[in-house]
Amino acid sequence: MMTPRIDTHVHCRDWNQSYKATIKQVTELARKNGIMAFIDMPNTEPPIFSIKEVDSRIGRADSEGCLNGYYLNVGLTKDVKQIREAAIVTINPRVVGLKYFTSGKKTDALAITNERDQYKVYETLTRCNYTGNITPHCEKESLFNLGRFNPKEPWTWNDERPPVSEEEAVKDQIRFAMETGFKGHIHIPHVSYSRTIDAIEKAAKEISISGEVTPHHLLYSTDDMRGETGLDKKTNPPIRSIEDVNLLWHKLKEISSKNQVLFTIGTDHAPHTLKEKRSYPYASGHQSLLIYQQLLDELRNHGFSEAEIDNLTYWNAKKIFTKIKE
Repeated sequence: MMTPRIDTHVHCRDWNQSYKATIKQVTELARKNGIMAFIDMPNTEPPIFSIKEVDSRIGRADSEGCLNGYYLNVGLTKDVKQIREAAIVTINPRVVGLKYFTSGKKTDALAITNERDQYKVYETLTRCNYTGNITPHCEKESLFNLGRFNPKEPWTWNDERPPVSEEEAVKDQIRFAMETGFKGHIHIPHVSYSRTIDAIEKAAKEISISGEVTPHHLLYSTDDMRGETGLDKKTNPPIRSIEDVNLLWHKLKEISSKNQVLFTIGTDHAPHTLKEKRSYPYASGHQSLLIYQQLLDELRNHGFSEAEIDNLTYWNAKKIFTKIKE
């Protein structure tokens, strides 16, 4: 019998951005790919910060006939009171963890860019005796090369937000967790750089941590961002050079063979309109559920066994996000 799949990272757009994609549309696309459960991210409009938004979101999934297999994260801000309340909200069986971004505009609701504030997240959660999951989007703004991106040369997005900015942001989260005595689990999403996997593997000897890779970071390189569809592949973190993509494949195979540090496949499926992708401010995000089967084929081509693929697409997610029942 075929093992079902779990997608640890999708962006449904219900509410003010329903024109991009609804929970029902994402669910139907997931089911076509054998994905029976997925985790919706909270950077919606409006964002998911409290029990009120969680109840509304779950109600929306239920009304669309999509509650089975629907799970979500709650967003975090730098406000200590909100962090505490968000931790309490995770008692809901559909809420599998917390999410925030280490980079973003000041107007981005989930952006906590100051490292002191990021430290405060872990400190607050530790004081709350929180033992659940946290999924920080990791890109270190101080290492961005602002001004390098040229929309006429979309591959330059990788120059503006280089791989080291991801690696160092992940190391920050690890350090904050260790210094505060954080007892929860850190799940690092959309890893795009082999040295980030190295950092996670090293940290796993001391803290509870796992990682996630995406179809677009494994199937595309900056070479694929040349031409008129280049902006369509603009993502955060960026698509990397072919050399980095090859190293990512090598490291993923190595760590999957051991399966001591858990990694998952999360599509980071992020629908935008074509106009939003190709005109200012050039939205980041890729509809990677559309290339999910291509990734499965490529995993086999790279020598991954069916057991290793099942771990990446199902069993590891079940171990990390224990509330998922499907």
